[in-house]
Amino acid sequence: MEAKSVKPQPPRFRIFNKNVLIVLAIGLGATFWLASREKQSHYSHEIKAFRTYAQNSTNMIQSLVDARLEEFDLIKAFFASSSYVDETEFQIFIEPLLDKQGMSVVLWVPQITAEQRDEFEQPIEYQGQSYDLKIQQYDEQGQRISSLPREFHYPIRYAQPHQKYGDMRGMDYASTEKFRHVMVGARDSGVPHVSQASPFNQRKNPDAPIVTRIFLPIYINGKPTETVEQRRKNLHGYVVCALRPDETIEYALSHLAPAGIDMLVYDDSQTQPKLIHQHLSRSRRADQRDNVRFETQITFEQSIKIGAQTWRIRFAPAPLLMARIMNDQAWLIVILGSIGSLLLATLIATLVNRERNIARIVDQRTIELEKAMDAAESANQSKSEFLANMSHEIRTPMGAILGYADLLDEADLTPTDHASHVDTIKRNGKHLLEILNDILDLSKIEAGKFSVESTDISLAQIINDVISLLRVRAIGKGIKLDSEYVLPIPSKIKTDPVRLRQILMNLVGNAIKFTEQGGVRILVRFDNRDPENHRVAIEIVDTGIGISEDQIDRLFKPFQQADYSMTRQFGGTGLGLAISKRLAQMLGGDIEVKSTLDEGSSFIVSLKTNTPPDVKMIGDMTEAFDPSGSDKKPTKSKPIKISGKILLAEDGPDNQRLISFLLRKAGLDVDVAGNGKIALDMALDALRNNVPYDLILMDMQMPEMDGYTATYQLRESGYDRPIVALTAHAMAGDKEKCLNAGCDDYTTKPVKKQELLDMISATIQYYKIKRRSA
Repeated sequence: MEAKSVKPQPPRFRIFNKNVLIVLAIGLGATFWLASREKQSHYSHEIKAFRTYAQNSTNMIQSLVDARLEEFDLIKAFFASSSYVDETEFQIFIEPLLDKQGMSVVLWVPQITAEQRDEFEQPIEYQGQSYDLKIQQYDEQGQRISSLPREFHYPIRYAQPHQKYGDMRGMDYASTEKFRHVMVGARDSGVPHVSQASPFNQRKNPDAPIVTRIFLPIYINGKPTETVEQRRKNLHGYVVCALRPDETIEYALSHLAPAGIDMLVYDDSQTQPKLIHQHLSRSRRADQRDNVRFETQITFEQSIKIGAQTWRIRFAPAPLLMARIMNDQAWLIVILGSIGSLLLATLIATLVNRERNIARIVDQRTIELEKAMDAAESANQSKSEFLANMSHEIRTPMGAILGYADLLDEADLTPTDHASHVDTIKRNGKHLLEILNDILDLSKIEAGKFSVESTDISLAQIINDVISLLRVRAIGKGIKLDSEYVLPIPSKIKTDPVRLRQILMNLVGNAIKFTEQGGVRILVRFDNRDPENHRVAIEIVDTGIGISEDQIDRLFKPFQQADYSMTRQFGGTGLGLAISKRLAQMLGGDIEVKSTLDEGSSFIVSLKTNTPPDVKMIGDMTEAFDPSGSDKKPTKSKPIKISGKILLAEDGPDNQRLISFLLRKAGLDVDVAGNGKIALDMALDALRNNVPYDLILMDMQMPEMDGYTATYQLRESGYDRPIVALTAHAMAGDKEKCLNAGCDDYTTKPVKKQELLDMISATIQYYKIKRRSA
């Protein structure tokens, strides 16, 4: 019987198929997980961007409102400068303010007693027209009638813009209860008060815009206003400004990048919140723009303070942004992920090892990335805390400067008080400059553009100077401050005296700041055991609060203090120790710390002395000091007088006034240009008319044309008169940049009066001699 043949079966790849299913399952699972993550991430990103824009919009609007309120100080100073302000003066002063966005109307409303009414209601002439000043109010039908008798009337006397609101003269604000309440609050407090938002002059113009009226009380010049009774007795009247929320808000939003966001603004000071403005995106259809309601749950509310009133802003995504937020890209990820999973499955047999290597690399890179992210977050946290601390440190002296500057306007200020206020402003200005110098020093060190000198100095004299400067601070806290020397020490060492004094001022100042009982001692030792490496150790020992071991590690890092609570309690920027340590290292030394919590600290500064072999060694400290050295009192510089014609190119109004005042007081004739283009034209015109300027003082950072370009074009035009650069930049290389542009010399802001005048005098004199000898 013939055997039956067996048909061969094709090979079965069961193992391969099983692996394919496993890969597909993992791939599809990862795909759906990624799709879910992408959906959530996209949603979170868009919501975060929406809230950030809403917060930035609120901050911009609040800043603009605050700026408008700050302009009231100018108005108050304007009325305080004269016993009587006529309408022409009022118009000239107010017109520039009306150019500002949001400030639409400004009125002068004097206080008129019943006895003064007849005198006030006399007709007046203004710009060739006669006006009737009858004091009036509106009746229930909205008609103007004679105002009812009252103890005080508050009629409108001046109105700007005059052409549009001049017919409002005589209208009595005292006839309206809501305004009387606001005026009483402003009068009694002495600060501006704000009314509820409402249309302005609605009876004449039914479509009048909604405004918030700001009442600024003006008191009789020279009269006391310290108490409520005095302010009530000496009230002169009110300046009333109409601030348009719509213009203010839209102008603020114009400075931000456009976004698909709608916003509604409400006045919350009223019983029922009133909608005073709505900002709607272009993506909202025309039929959706009336009676807007934010039906979405994605909303964000912020508040803005304007005086004692509150504007509440409600933000919501516009339809276009809403569509973008809700756009679901998960299906695209699912499709692409599925295709990728199939491709991956077909290659799984040959790519196992490669996948393992890739996974290992991914894990390693993930760990590295996590470490980098942790480091970045730590750095950002440190810098955020530093910026908050720096804001406090800068705002503190700025608050004192602005506050005491306001006090200088008081009419009854005595000469002693005036001098005290000026000293306080100068002291806080110097402190603010020290903070900025610390930041600049650290920037130079970080950029590698910081250099140190090496000269022969008396170490004992430097330490004595530091003690003299800081002794008053120590006495004020009731602690001791003294020095001790382990003799002998060299009479001279070679180092940078300015940077050594800076290091010691930082360390001793910190020791005094953190010591409440006991004292601070400076211990000096000299080590000459190594003939080629003489060193001096200056140890600052205090009995203060001490530092824990874990806090010492972060002590010398920029932007940090040992404990951030110290910033709030004791102040400081967290830069002093970081700068001191780097300066010590640049001087060939270092700073070490030893400390015990609640017992005290010891900071040891070690420096290379570079002393020659034959230097005199001091065995008695009486030999260390020059009796005629530190006790010399600085001689007061004599007022300098200079003749000549100066062109000041400066765009800042305050700097224009300050520098012009200093130059004119010194005897100079000064012209001012607001930018480089104007300065260029003025200098060339004066040269063509044969009346050239003796010197141009050129600010290097100006709008339209900066000082570098203006100087370069002047030199290209053949202008050979002296040009001195004036700039706030003080980094290494800035002077060379100015000189390369064609400037003859260079000085920095803030200007130092004597240095500036000496430089100008020397430059003018040099060029006069040069031209005579030519």
